[in-house]
Amino acid sequence: MKATIYKSEHATAELTNESPPSSYGIPVLRITLKTPREATDHGPRDALVSGVFAIALVTSYRDGADLTARGWGGRWIKSKVGDALAERFIHSSPPAPRSLADVLHEGTTFPSS
Repeated sequence: MKATIYKSEHATAELTNESPPSSYGIPVLRITLKTPREATDHGPRDALVSGVFAIALVTSYRDGADLTARGWGGRWIKSKVGDALAERFIHSSPPAPRSLADVLHEGTTFPSS
């Protein structure tokens, strides 16, 4: 399965599980730039050429984020297949690492030596 989720004059983004890096049907984000480069596949924690993380782009698609407010050109291409692949992509991401500050803020104590 694959679905184009974003298109601009500079790039196209699609979610696909028809890729060697895709395992067990978990989709990857494929970015194809209009400049002569080959398409690259990304997992949720990968940074795109723009500096945006793949998961941020897919989450923005899922949430229907306003592209102009984010300073992005282009448009979302919404579809049921795209929505289903986006959910699988987002939920395949491991949780973000917790910082020591977060742990201490929650009141967790460490055993004394």
